Amino acid sequence: MIKNLVKKLKAMNGSSSCESKTFSAKNVTDPINIKSLKGLTKQALNLYTRKNDIKNFTKLALSNPEDKSHNDIITKLFNNKSITDALDNNNIKSLSENQRLFEDLGI
Repeated sequence: MIKNLVKKLKAMNGSSSCESKTFSAKNVTDPINIKSLKGLTKQALNLYTRKNDIKNFTKLALSNPEDKSHNDIITKLFNNKSITDALDNNNIKSLSENQRLFEDLGI
């Protein structure tokens, strides 16, 4: 439901259906305050994400502690190079030289 709402809002923002050759955006009244709707959408999306994170964490925390299948999954991902080890020396070196990362972090 949230995903559909986000898609519709993106479509509304991306399209200029309100603007035509005879009407401009200034001539059309906005029955819904889009700025507050965007804020509510972001808040709803954050709450939805938080709810899913809590649900997934609870599922993991209450799972069988003797089940070690997650270790096999992670090993397969490392072997397939689908994910990289963040503590690998080469990865640490590349991150320490990444100017874009520093800019994103504000350093």
